[in-house]
Amino acid sequence: MKLYRCGAILVAAMLAACSGKSDKVWIVVDFTDASGRPAQMAFDNPSVPDMTLADCEGSLSSAGPTLMQGILTHSPGAKFGTAKCVQSAEDPIKPKA
Repeated sequence: MKLYRCGAILVAAMLAACSGKSDKVWIVVDFTDASGRPAQMAFDNPSVPDMTLADCEGSLSSAGPTLMQGILTHSPGAKFGTAKCVQSAEDPIKPKA
């Protein structure tokens, strides 16, 4: 499975900040690449470090097109699958050492 990570400054306008916490909130998008293989990309938003899980989940439907723009930059021909919000101190799709 290909793993991609991209800082999602591009979704900054869609994501609202609320309470503080130590873990970031990430959007993990599952998609298929141009050859049909499953892949993932994780987006965080460094300009909104205090985003809550609820804020993220509330923004998913409106963030979809912008997320796919970011994915298509790295994986032309990709097709959207699903998106979910994940709270994690580190990139949630980063391979474990």
